[in-house]
Amino acid sequence: METLTVTGYPKNANHVRKLVTLCREILIVCDELNIQPVLSGCMAAFAYTNDPELEVADLDLSCSEKEFPALKSAIESRSVLVNVTSWHVLQVRDEELKIEFDSQEVWMADMDLAPLNVDLYGLRLRIVDHASLLELYRRAIKTLSETKDPLQRLKCRKLKITYSTIEAATPSR
Repeated sequence: METLTVTGYPKNANHVRKLVTLCREILIVCDELNIQPVLSGCMAAFAYTNDPELEVADLDLSCSEKEFPALKSAIESRSVLVNVTSWHVLQVRDEELKIEFDSQEVWMADMDLAPLNVDLYGLRLRIVDHASLLELYRRAIKTLSETKDPLQRLKCRKLKITYSTIEAATPSR
């Protein structure tokens, strides 16, 4: 299987460098627990588009929700703040940095996932395939478009822009 390699940076390169440093620590924990997380979200969008105008606020990973208790315990043992939300997401926070593990059973239900390998600035992990990333964005846009909350509607508009960027990108590996 070929590997998608990410070497360029989005608009907020310094923030992404810090996220990658935190992610390196979290991936060590995942390796110890035999968890193979899958990258999605805006960092995956950047990996497919290489669009320097994108901003990556956090890293979105996914794994089985059954892994959350062990993952939470192992990360907390490294003095990193972890929270499991009511919306089936394990959040890892370190100051302004956030890495989220989405429940694959909830957020990727009924999806025909075909993850690929990605080299993300030297980190080796899996990434959702292009079609699945588009589907994840479609689902998020649909959910957010039904809300009256102005902040969520703004987020929805941003997601639509990112969706268009992903859609226009030819998946390269």
